[in-house]
Amino acid sequence: MLDHLPDILTVDDVARELRVSRQAVYAYINRGMLPGRRFENTLGYKSKRVWIPKKALIDFIEGETTE
Repeated sequence: MLDHLPDILTVDDVARELRVSRQAVYAYINRGMLPGRRFENTLGYKSKRVWIPKKALIDFIEGETTE
């Protein structure tokens, strides 16, 4: 399932696969339904992109949310 995707996904990737808006994906993340993470660079600044593990998306699709 979802073999065509990388192991770490962007919000746009997830929105495309779920056929929902980017705002809906951010809402899933904010509600704890999908784990999302911003990584820090070497200077300690957090990136603007939120990354979601592909495994988390698969679990979400299968109904096993992180709640």
